[in-house]
Amino acid sequence: MQDHNRDMKAGSGVLRVLLAVFAAAAAPPAPAEVYRCVVGGVTQFSDRPCQAGDAPLAVPQANVMPADRAAAPLAEQHDRRVQAGREARDAEDAAWRQDHEARTAEAERLRAARVRGEVVRGMSAADVRRLLGTPTKIDSDRDARGLRERWSYADSGAGRVTVTLRDGVVSDVRRSRRK
Repeated sequence: MQDHNRDMKAGSGVLRVLLAVFAAAAAPPAPAEVYRCVVGGVTQFSDRPCQAGDAPLAVPQANVMPADRAAAPLAEQHDRRVQAGREARDAEDAAWRQDHEARTAEAERLRAARVRGEVVRGMSAADVRRLLGTPTKIDSDRDARGLRERWSYADSGAGRVTVTLRDGVVSDVRRSRRK
């Protein structure tokens, strides 16, 4: 127990020294005194008096600037611009995030349809060929919106499947049953 108390007292001494060091480091530096001397016709500045009884020069603190009331509107304008920039960036980020989530959801929807072996809107012509093979009939025409193709397949369920592609992307899938 005595050893423990002695260790605590020694530790508190070290703590006091550390606190004193940190307090000294945090304190603002004292302004240095500057003396002006003329030696051989040349003006020099020194941190020591040139002659006994010399008084230090009055040097204003370099890092202190008085507030300028005329600058306040400029500072407010700057703050408004910074805030507007942040808001614009946040809006762009939100729009990108929303677009990314939509694209990710669409990619997942198409992936799940491929896994099921089902042709759905948004698939590419290559996806349709992989899933259904070569069509038995292809009709195509061009209109103001671009190239439109209709691929027909004989369905194994005694019907037909017609896939409409607009510029190489599935825009419609129809299944018809034979009677």
